[in-house]
Amino acid sequence: MDHTEGRHGNQADPSATSEVFLCEICGETFLEKSLHSRHVKVHKVWNQDSEKLMYCCPTCGKDFSSYSGLVVHIRTHTGEEPFSCKTCGKHFKNQSNLNSHMKIHTGLKPFSCKTCGKCFYQNTHLTRHTRVHTGEKPYICKTCGKSFCRNTHLTRHMRMHTGEKPFICKICGKCFFRNSLLTLHLRVHTD
Repeated sequence: MDHTEGRHGNQADPSATSEVFLCEICGETFLEKSLHSRHVKVHKVWNQDSEKLMYCCPTCGKDFSSYSGLVVHIRTHTGEEPFSCKTCGKHFKNQSNLNSHMKIHTGLKPFSCKTCGKCFYQNTHLTRHTRVHTGEKPYICKTCGKSFCRNTHLTRHMRMHTGEKPFICKICGKCFFRNSLLTLHLRVHTD
C-alpha cells in the first residue's frame, strides 16, 4: 500500500463541511493543516545536483525547493489558472502573476531603461530588456554551449536534447515540446 491509499489514517471525508486541506501532488485530503504540512514532505526526494531534499514534479521530474513552487509548476501541465483579474477576466497560475498583471490596468510603469528610456511594469522586465543593449546571454546550455538571454529559452532549448514533450493534447494525447505548438495543434480538433 502506498502513501496515497490511506495508511496515515487521517484523511478527510470530502463530503464533510469543515475546511479540507488538499495535497496538490497526490490528491490526498486532510482535516488539519498540520497533518497536510507533515504529509507533503513525503513528496521530497534527494537531488544529487543541489545535494538537498527537493519536491519533484511527478509529470516531468523537475525539482523545486518549495511545495508552493511545485504546485504552481504542476499547473503548467494541467493548464489550471485559478487566479483571475476582476477587471478583464484574464486567468493566471499564481497570485504574483495576477498582481503584476494588475499594473497594466493602472498604467504604472515605474522601471525605465537608462539607455533608451523604455518603461516597464516590473524590474525583472527591465533587467531582461537591458540585455538587448548589452548582448548579455547568461543562460548557457551544458550540453552544447549555446547561450540565451532568457532562462525560458534555455529550458525550451534543452527539450531538443532530452526529447521531453511536456505539453499534451487532452483530446488525442499527442505531445509537444512547446506550448505554442500544442495551441496550434488544438485547431485540428476544432476545424
